[in-house]
Amino acid sequence: MNKAELQATVETLNNLYDKQAEINQAVKSQEQILKDYMDANNLQHLDLGIAVVHWTQVVSNVFDLKKFRADFGDVAEYMTERLSRRFKVA
Repeated sequence: MNKAELQATVETLNNLYDKQAEINQAVKSQEQILKDYMDANNLQHLDLGIAVVHWTQVVSNVFDLKKFRADFGDVAEYMTERLSRRFKVA
């Protein structure tokens, strides 16, 4: 690939990132409408015929790395160090 083709690829990718952000915001907005309705009506399940919407409270036993780092900074950094690769278009 030449530089012009790579630049075109980056432009396409940036446009897709923008569309993805717009779609994610639209999804969150529509989800919030359903959540607000279910909260207002004290519902955990809503059968709409075409879909059943669930809005329930769950207990999750997930390790809170942020809190662990706040309480045990040096140990947390030592225990969580790892090398990885990241892809970013800036």
